[in-house]
Amino acid sequence: MKYRIYKPEDGTEITVVMAGVFTYRDHAVFENIIAELQKISKDGNLIFDMNQVGFIDSSILGVFSLIGEKASDKNISVYLRGVNGGVRKAMLNAGFDQLFTMV
Repeated sequence: MKYRIYKPEDGTEITVVMAGVFTYRDHAVFENIIAELQKISKDGNLIFDMNQVGFIDSSILGVFSLIGEKASDKNISVYLRGVNGGVRKAMLNAGFDQLFTMV
């Protein structure tokens, strides 16, 4: 599991580039992402680049739901970019196409 957070100085957007396998063991990673989410200005964007993610388990789907709720509270748009294969199927089955913009 790897991730990197990119933040422009204007505070309107964060891009999280993710790679590998994400399971319950990676919960702390998402705590960092949620902390960064709180720093985005209202009406900003949170982008997850998931092109290199090979697997996510149900606990991580739960964390994404939490991220969606916190983003909604600040009117932040969440984009899931490059979601492929089994990860895309899991997210679609969880209804994430209704919660997030999948591109």
